[in-house]
Amino acid sequence: MSRIMSRVNLASINDTSPKDDIVFNGWGKLLGMFDLTTIIVGLVGNAVVLYSSKKYKAINIDKVSITLIEHLATAEILILITHNVPSLLCLIFTQWILGPVMCYILAFVGPVPFVVEIFMLVLLACYRVRALNRANNFSSDPETSFLKVIVRLVWVSGILYSLVLMFGIKDNMAIYVPIRFRCAPSNFSDPRHKVINNILTCLVILIPMMIIVGTNMFILIKISIFQVRRSIALSDPPTFFGLLKSSIRRHDSNQSQQQFMTATVNRCNHGNTAMTISLICCVFVISYTPLLVFIALQTPHVPDWFQIFFTHCLSINITVNPFIYALRNVRFRNYVMNLCLP
Repeated sequence: MSRIMSRVNLASINDTSPKDDIVFNGWGKLLGMFDLTTIIVGLVGNAVVLYSSKKYKAINIDKVSITLIEHLATAEILILITHNVPSLLCLIFTQWILGPVMCYILAFVGPVPFVVEIFMLVLLACYRVRALNRANNFSSDPETSFLKVIVRLVWVSGILYSLVLMFGIKDNMAIYVPIRFRCAPSNFSDPRHKVINNILTCLVILIPMMIIVGTNMFILIKISIFQVRRSIALSDPPTFFGLLKSSIRRHDSNQSQQQFMTATVNRCNHGNTAMTISLICCVFVISYTPLLVFIALQTPHVPDWFQIFFTHCLSINITVNPFIYALRNVRFRNYVMNLCLP
């Protein structure tokens, strides 16, 4: 306990310098309403996702994807608890009220669910690309045993990232950052550790986001191809598509019409799941892009409201993801409707 107390900047905890500009004006009320809405919708939505998936198998997706989605929902709940709830309390009381120990814990343990969230999305996108490439004879059952090891490694990587922040940087303390309304490691504001910060940011945010964007583009192209093939297989137009359909049949004379349609339906089923994952990844990229822009433009001349806005944007995907599941998955949507209107 004494070690933790010595590594918390107590003076910064009571710093409420931005209250005259932010907290007591309309922006502070707007941020508070945003945090409150995010906490309620995000906690309820992701809790319903976890409960319905674990107990009723309400989300009709393959086993590997649903396991990754469950861990993604768990990480998002932890983000709300470790980041949005303290942020809302700081906005209400205009200072840090949870004490130095909690400041230290949230500063160094708080990044863990962010790392898990990012890596889970990378796994979802990469796995969906593999499923699309093997749509005709793809089975997720043999992957589940190996998946447990991968998921555990993801959580361990988040803990290692936290340990690097905690012990890997000399004299790194937990400080309350009023402009963010939360506690953070002091190396975020120390110029001496800018290189380490940039490396960690690239490993944890930038490179995974590039992978997500690349796989997302591939998924969208594949889905477009599947939709064209579906329109060819399920219709008999007398024009261009009819000629194209005839040429496909002649190209593979050993494949019957029934086999062709079955293969096309399999591809479309994988395409529907891929579209769900693609929407989740797109919302994530939209949420995190402002933060990357802020990191790239981080200079003393950047207005404070930029940092506030970019930090709060990280919660957008947490709120939207449950609605994407309900929009794209009929079984889950029916479960939610039955839950709301018994």
